[in-house]
Amino acid sequence: MGVALTVPQQTYLTHLRVERRLAPRTLRIYEDALLRLNALATEDRADLLHAPTTQLRRWVARLHGQDLAPRTLALMMSAWRGWYRWLGQQGWVNFNPLDGLRAPRAVPLAATSSPSSSDTRRPQP
Repeated sequence: MGVALTVPQQTYLTHLRVERRLAPRTLRIYEDALLRLNALATEDRADLLHAPTTQLRRWVARLHGQDLAPRTLALMMSAWRGWYRWLGQQGWVNFNPLDGLRAPRAVPLAATSSPSSSDTRRPQP
């Protein structure tokens, strides 16, 4: 059995489509992010409307451990943050558990992946 969007999430996506006029691709990205959030909550038997910041931090860490790119995590967290902000405006939650949370940083490529100019010089005879 797969996870489904909750009624508040469906209402939020309708709000984004009708009132904010987001593009279909953006809506799919937001929907995928919310479905992933639901899967995490279902797995941990957590109530999304009462999830503390520590829980969201653990979920982000779990996703990061699954080798999701930092940019993907940042986009997902942006969708989650927007949903919680909207929930607050509707009076469903008292705080946004993603406030202050940051996505993991991208790890810079190792120096060996692109040789520096000193590495490419010809050896002196």
